[in-house]
Amino acid sequence: MLAGVHDEYWTIDEVAEKLKVSTRTVYRWVDAGDLPVIKLTPGGRGNVRISEQDLREFLEARRSRRGSGA
Repeated sequence: MLAGVHDEYWTIDEVAEKLKVSTRTVYRWVDAGDLPVIKLTPGGRGNVRISEQDLREFLEARRSRRGSGA
């Protein structure tokens, strides 16, 4: 899904802070292809953003439901 122009965008550090995890954990999710990023510069991992919509979808996919066995 292409992020919308009106979405909010966060850095890796901001996502880690919001979710109370390390930046290394967020990079693992990105490297595994589980959490999409928008690369603002070619190469490397330094200058990326994560859209509000992509973060919401990532979290929803991991939401556990009672009785689901998760």
